[in-house]
Amino acid sequence: MTDITNAEKEARKALFAEGLKRCSKCSEALPIDSFQPNARGWMGLRSRCRDCENVKSAEYRRTHQAQERDRVRRHWDADPMGQRLNSGAVRARRLGVLVESFTAEDLRTDWARRGISPDHDAYTGQPLQDGWHLDHAVPLSAPGTPGHVISNLVPTNPGTNIVKRRRHWLDYIADRAEALKEIAA
Repeated sequence: MTDITNAEKEARKALFAEGLKRCSKCSEALPIDSFQPNARGWMGLRSRCRDCENVKSAEYRRTHQAQERDRVRRHWDADPMGQRLNSGAVRARRLGVLVESFTAEDLRTDWARRGISPDHDAYTGQPLQDGWHLDHAVPLSAPGTPGHVISNLVPTNPGTNIVKRRRHWLDYIADRAEALKEIAA
């Protein structure tokens, strides 16, 4: 790091008093909230603005695609429930419905409270298979959907979820019961 003169220090302090900070990359004087926190940075902020940091990060990801892909794969392999929660939240945001923030542990606690086994299909009671799905009981595309909220998520097998499609869980259960009666008859 290069030393700065007393005049530069005073100018920086005056700018900060106005709620601004100068980016070390683009040299723009920007509002303080344009800088991410950094405990070791001046006044607890990074030296580069968020936009410059984003450009730097995007360039790194572009030039290190294989490493970035491996990093993401390792992350999701270590936390498959997190991946399922994230992908459901992304779909919900894309559809413009409510997205609640919660952890996998919060979801498991809610399932225990509601008597839902994390090891069994919520609709059929069968043990969960590899590649099990995290289903929105009331589909995100349904009118009046509660959205991606903790009370709208249940574990299900891929086959069950594919058959359920975009039906409300009550409709699916009723249709399934009717189909089972026809098979038994």
